[in-house]
Amino acid sequence: MTDGKLTALCNWRVTVRREEVSAVVAQIFGGEQREWQTTGADRFEVMTGTSKVKILLAGPCAVAIDMRRWSRGSLVHHCDGEWFLSPESRKGDLCGCPHSIVERKARVKRGLGPQPNVDLSFRLVDAPDLGVFRMKSISWKFAENASVLKDAIGSALGESVCGLELEAVELKGGTRYVKPVLRSLVGYPADVERNPARPGALPGGLGHRH
Repeated sequence: MTDGKLTALCNWRVTVRREEVSAVVAQIFGGEQREWQTTGADRFEVMTGTSKVKILLAGPCAVAIDMRRWSRGSLVHHCDGEWFLSPESRKGDLCGCPHSIVERKARVKRGLGPQPNVDLSFRLVDAPDLGVFRMKSISWKFAENASVLKDAIGSALGESVCGLELEAVELKGGTRYVKPVLRSLVGYPADVERNPARPGALPGGLGHRH
């Protein structure tokens, strides 16, 4: 927060359940570990000093993308952009979403349409023994980005090495924001050593399933 206003993080923030995991994260990727106030299980956080991290995706199933609209705490629309995914009674039926992204965004602004929901599950190239981390995003650009990469790694054998980054964008008038970007790191070796003490880069805003 700056001058009483919320500001976007330029570097990744990591939240985990176990203090010893946050200690390893801070040791490898920099930053200070601390306990923070939350009602969830991820009681420890690390504000890292990096905006880039190499991650391991175990095939296209590690990139979950769907469309959701919530109303008063209830999921009222759940689809993949063409077919309903739930409830079970409507699963497989046409959802009625327009094909144009512009139209979809307009429906969201009017409170009538679903917005993207991206859920990444991955291990860290620099600390694969720490287990599986997650990152969630409702960004339209990130959903498009993740969809392209999901198709690209569909035929890959084993885990694919990708880059997860926070990219600063400045608009006319000085307005700035930070967007997440997912990149394919072609040619980077996926047979990483299982050594959590190796130096490298790390992500945040994640839930750690450990």
